[in-house]
Amino acid sequence: MGEPPDPAERAATSIESLKGALPCIIYIYDLRSGETTYINRDLERELGHDPATLDPRGWMSEGLLHEEDRARLPELRARWESAADDEVIETEFRLRDARGSWRWILGRDTVRERDAEGRVVSILGTALDITERKTLEARLQVSQKLEALGRLAGGIAHDFNNILTVVLGNAQLARAALDDREWVADCLDQIRNAAEQASTLTRSLLAFARQQVLRPEVIEVNVLLGQIQRLLRRLLGEDIELRLELDEGAGALGIDRSQLTQIVLNLAVNARDAMPEGGRLTIRTGVVAIPEAGEPELPELAPTRSYLVLSVDDTGVGMDAETLAQIFEPFFSTKPEQRGSGLGLATVYGIVRQCEGTISVRSEPGKGTSFSVYLPRIAEAPEAPAASAPHKGARREAAVLLVEDAAPVAAVIREVLERAGYRVSLARDGHQALEWIEAGHPLDLLVVDLILPGCSGIDVARAAARRERPPRVLVISGHARDINDDDLRGLGAEFMAKPFTPEAILERIDLLLG
Repeated sequence: MGEPPDPAERAATSIESLKGALPCIIYIYDLRSGETTYINRDLERELGHDPATLDPRGWMSEGLLHEEDRARLPELRARWESAADDEVIETEFRLRDARGSWRWILGRDTVRERDAEGRVVSILGTALDITERKTLEARLQVSQKLEALGRLAGGIAHDFNNILTVVLGNAQLARAALDDREWVADCLDQIRNAAEQASTLTRSLLAFARQQVLRPEVIEVNVLLGQIQRLLRRLLGEDIELRLELDEGAGALGIDRSQLTQIVLNLAVNARDAMPEGGRLTIRTGVVAIPEAGEPELPELAPTRSYLVLSVDDTGVGMDAETLAQIFEPFFSTKPEQRGSGLGLATVYGIVRQCEGTISVRSEPGKGTSFSVYLPRIAEAPEAPAASAPHKGARREAAVLLVEDAAPVAAVIREVLERAGYRVSLARDGHQALEWIEAGHPLDLLVVDLILPGCSGIDVARAAARRERPPRVLVISGHARDINDDDLRGLGAEFMAKPFTPEAILERIDLLLG
């Protein structure tokens, strides 16, 4: 039997093994020579580099350290030289890995050795890769900005949509009465077009603020892309080639059709603007299954769940890291002034997050851009039941109670319904509506605003539902943040967002009563 190992030797071996097992780099840096005299693991190899091809100065070399962080080296050295013995100096910096991506590193340094005159001559430090944490922080900042703007958007949406309902309704009513006066009719058409543009802007605000009520249906994405292919080609222009590379097994999504279309069109418009001299736009579909351990680069996605991936790739000018960090921020735009609101990508981000998905982007200057949208997948799309055509105007003699506190909105809706033949009674607030309902007047349809003085539109609908012969219910609102789908289903009610045109509300009522 050999001699038992020396305890000091055994301890030293254990410490070296521990150093190698730690999740961070440990190093000793000599301030006099400017060299790293000890490192527990090869930092360059950790980043995928061959150390033989790099500057001997290691992580401080031009080949690794970000230019902005190199400019801070004199400041960092001064902090080392003036540090107290028990002081820990933290700094964050970026190193380039072998793929050309920047990795965020957290350095924590402390004094290791001083010379006879008390000057710091070496420091002991650790380096930890915090790229994932920085990515999550950036996403959180975007979400917080969207939340703040969402509160602002929600605050103005109700009143703004009431105004647009009045504009759209009156413009169309007046237009119908002035067919023989071309100039006035043209002016009214322009008013209506402007109001519809404002309505689109409001929907975009609410979409990326994730406060818009969605009406999901089962949609096969490949089918929808085929349906809007012609629209996409017109949108892109003749100098941009459109390619569709669709996975036959991509499956379906449970999503609002208009918002899925909005995702595709907004990403296509963004790509078109990035290819001013023409190029190629490729739209792909595929499937990814998230493992039980999750996907570190996509932490928003639920483990063990299957996602449909919609990728939109262009051959355009690309974006640098600074632009990439801001692209989902509302009102951020690289376009010239008066060309775009800066809401396109923010809208996409809001829709995707509302659908419990996520979006990632890869881009480099001169190398194009690739967006990947991940949305919860439905493996098989059920067969849609055959739709029966509505019998328009079948019960346009029906009795309607309209409950709306905004007088101009109430006036235009009442005018539209009475012109169509409905018998309309009006209540200005919740209490007046409850009294009318309890009085037992004939009632076939309740059209009620969600937010009312006195009590909510849902409370009014519940009271109507207690009648011996409950009416059909249409809930309307300019801001649907407080809508609860369970409440609507429980009452057999439907929801309609303001603003809407006279044709739209008449069509919805015909479907309800037909």
